[in-house]
Amino acid sequence: MRRKKKNKASIQAPLSKPVPPVPLPISVEIDNGITIPPLDNDALNGALEKATERAKYMLAFCGEIRPTAFFVYTDNIMKAVSLSFKNEFYKDILIRKIREKVIAEKAFAVLIMTEEEFEGHKVIMLSGETPGMSASVRVRYVLDKDARTISSWEIHRLDIPYPNVVIEDIFGATGATSLF
Repeated sequence: MRRKKKNKASIQAPLSKPVPPVPLPISVEIDNGITIPPLDNDALNGALEKATERAKYMLAFCGEIRPTAFFVYTDNIMKAVSLSFKNEFYKDILIRKIREKVIAEKAFAVLIMTEEEFEGHKVIMLSGETPGMSASVRVRYVLDKDARTISSWEIHRLDIPYPNVVIEDIFGATGATSLF
């Protein structure tokens, strides 16, 4: 036997008018319609420093640097994604996916970390991009692979941002300026 549901009337207080959010004094509008709060140089510099520390940890733990994308958000959270592709076709898909992630998750900065040869030494290259700004850092290091210890760690900020095809013009900005 089924029980009948009792219909109880609920009385709700009238809703007050919602308070409109306080607008930011200035915002940067991107072609895709995402509004990003204004940035200062410290935001991208802080993200680069955080990514550099992450690279140091990766190097000591794994013994190598893997290509990585860092997505930085306004709440000071940084997400890292390992990058790999088989050939140029997959590289184009990877670039498109990174752009889609920036739009979908409203990241305010994207950093790409790679390992390269520079003057006969392995270096870590970090390139970062925000709407209207770009910056690059080169980290020269010496690693003892057997002991997995780093005996030298030199960070050099580049005056001219290192070009990186993955994040180049990712925010649709034209003529991004260097931070340094």
